[in-house]
Amino acid sequence: ERSRRFSRGRLLTSPEPVVKRSHRVRLAEQHQVDAVDMEAFALAQIALRVKIPFASLKMISDRANALTRLEFWKNLPLVDRNLGKLMYGFLEYLKAA
Repeated sequence: ERSRRFSRGRLLTSPEPVVKRSHRVRLAEQHQVDAVDMEAFALAQIALRVKIPFASLKMISDRANALTRLEFWKNLPLVDRNLGKLMYGFLEYLKAA
């Protein structure tokens, strides 16, 4: 298996679909983020409404382009192995806070 690099970055959560590359680039530059997420927004809104803390930990498996489907399935085993480790570390971090 080829070695893959991981990096930590900032994530923007958007209330609307961001499907065009130009839109993603504009949002990333405007908010100085590395990725744009749409799925966590609804969960964050619900948590805010009922006044409970919310955090989202994501591992991105594709680059949101024409090869997204292929990249997702190719990277899924790697994501599966590493996400558990990240989740454990995140929960330990929350416990210590």
